[in-house]
Amino acid sequence: MRMTMNFALVAALALTGSAQAGDFGVYATAGTIGIGGGVAATFGSHFGARIGYAKYEHDVNDIEESELKFDGTVEIGGGHALLDWHPFGGSFRLSAGAVQSATLTAHAEPIANTYTLNGVTYSADDIGTATGTAKYESIAPYAGFGFGRALSPDGRFALSADFGVAFTGTPALELNATCSVPNAMLCTQIEGDLAAEEAELQKDADKLKYWPALSVGVSYRF
Repeated sequence: MRMTMNFALVAALALTGSAQAGDFGVYATAGTIGIGGGVAATFGSHFGARIGYAKYEHDVNDIEESELKFDGTVEIGGGHALLDWHPFGGSFRLSAGAVQSATLTAHAEPIANTYTLNGVTYSADDIGTATGTAKYESIAPYAGFGFGRALSPDGRFALSADFGVAFTGTPALELNATCSVPNAMLCTQIEGDLAAEEAELQKDADKLKYWPALSVGVSYRF
């Protein structure tokens, strides 16, 4: 967290210094971490900085995982702060910074009027509702490369493309369910099987440590 906040601070200082020199503008972007835009600056022929916001929500339906079927919403992206380095003074660039991570919220749907938790099948009448969330750390370090400058050096408009990875780490999974029958023993069993099912899903989620960050953009220099 401290490292990513430092990236944001350095990018903000770079934008401030560059704006005073006149190399200041805005950009729009679209890609796997969302649709949005922000402000950009360049200073010299080797460095640039971008601070912006890009996000989108996507509905997911009929996702089957470990004998459960989920419908829900994925929220991807948010704020980002990036520093660009052009090692050869041309359009090729290396970028580093921080981006906001993704969150999945979903509710489970019964399959053939049943839920299966930890290999045990329950009637949909026994379980009132079942929901799940998968949350990454709010801020993820980013590293990548791309082509194009944050702002055109000799015109108003510039095109660019980025290819990188957000190091999100593993998401934290949480399953919740309500027991809808007045049977304490059955409700205790459902609670135990739900915890075991959550642990099994978490093992699968532990493999999801990276998010591909691919995007294209256009900028306008004032």
